[in-house]
Amino acid sequence: MRSLPALAASAALLLSACDSVLTDAPTSEALVQPAKTSVCHYNPATDAYARLDVGGGLDAHLRHGDLLYNDDPADDDPADGDLYCGTTQAPPPKLPTCSERIVFTSERDGYVQIYAMAPDGSNQVNLSDHPSTDYDGEVSPDGTKIVFTSTRDGGYSDIYVMDADGSNVVRLTDHPAADVQPTWSPDGARIAFASARGSLTTHLFVMNADGTGVGQLTDGTASEFQPSWSPDGTRIAFTSSEAGDSDIHVFTFGEGTRVQLTDDPAADYHPAWSPDGSRIVFASDRTSPEHSDLFVIDAGGGIETNLTSDSAANNSPAWSPDGTRIVYSSHLGEETDIYVIQASGFGKTNLSDSPGFDFTPDWGCLRPSLDLTL
Repeated sequence: MRSLPALAASAALLLSACDSVLTDAPTSEALVQPAKTSVCHYNPATDAYARLDVGGGLDAHLRHGDLLYNDDPADDDPADGDLYCGTTQAPPPKLPTCSERIVFTSERDGYVQIYAMAPDGSNQVNLSDHPSTDYDGEVSPDGTKIVFTSTRDGGYSDIYVMDADGSNVVRLTDHPAADVQPTWSPDGARIAFASARGSLTTHLFVMNADGTGVGQLTDGTASEFQPSWSPDGTRIAFTSSEAGDSDIHVFTFGEGTRVQLTDDPAADYHPAWSPDGSRIVFASDRTSPEHSDLFVIDAGGGIETNLTSDSAANNSPAWSPDGTRIVYSSHLGEETDIYVIQASGFGKTNLSDSPGFDFTPDWGCLRPSLDLTL
């Protein structure tokens, strides 16, 4: 393992590389005396800094916006990592301002790739740009990364991550079974995904954001897939065939318990938590076997409210960051496009409007701000 001085130097390099885009950080009167094996971590969800204890794996936790937490009052050299979280004494920098983007999958260029566009449908650009199949893209909570599924190495599906501009692609899983549908934990430290590894059916797995520490979350004979992490990080909603058809279930960490949220003879699938954690939107063919519609339900269960009602197959919903709108894919005739509606179900608008198939959208805030007209 690297020494603390070496790690402090790495932290200083992170600070230097970001100087041109950093702004002043929030301050606090409180000072919590830290341990040496800690980093100062910026959480964009709360717009604040907090001390993160990382034990012996400190070097693996130094990320963009993270700096060493040094508790030696006699050492005031910032280059040595002497930065205090949430205090007026040289707090660490914020990440650059983000730009809202809808990340989605499209085959418009002849092969399936990850694209991004502005929330109004403008500035559509190919991010992954690789002669393979790239899909299931999701923006990290801090906006600096996009996790996705790809067949680019070996022909079978694995989980990859790339920078927000499509550069620096890193393979996270390498398994003969298909690893698909990755989703970030709210703190960006873990990734849940679906896989049939070690089983004849698909189950949920969780790993660290760097691909280490893979653990199985669900088991049994039922197929379980399409995980969606709750905003507080305590639960995962997912699709399960446990009752013989597809329903929405919720797994609670710590307790290790699960509950069935929907119970309908039709297929309910592709759940997504609202940003405030109060509701879950999902797709279902309960209104007609010929097409699917979007429904929303309270996170604790209850009556499902129908949001769409047309002759298209509407699925793969995702919330806008402020929770006022829902983006989704809609298939009608020979085209599948990305649409957006108000969270109330009104105001359906076609965003991608491209021949072929555009699907599995995610709405996030990318950092640094990207010029997607290039």
